[in-house]
Amino acid sequence: MFTKSVSFSSWQNKTIWETITRDATILSIIQGVKIEFVDNCPPKQFHTRSSIFNHVEHAIIVQEIEKLLSEDVIVPSVKKKD
Repeated sequence: MFTKSVSFSSWQNKTIWETITRDATILSIIQGVKIEFVDNCPPKQFHTRSSIFNHVEHAIIVQEIEKLLSEDVIVPSVKKKD
């Protein structure tokens, strides 16, 4: 297995965090999440059916996506043509 760090925008404020705390655990958390991957495992792509949400669920999902976008937690993606 190997580990890849996925950094979040809060790490850009590293120096601010370091003035608040010297706790290695907290600094590690804001630096990024470590995700373990299995070596030599081919990617699997498959089509799943679309989820169907009622209008209330859909509104909640849209609101949460907009919130995450505005906080730069996620970024829009563009599907590439094959």
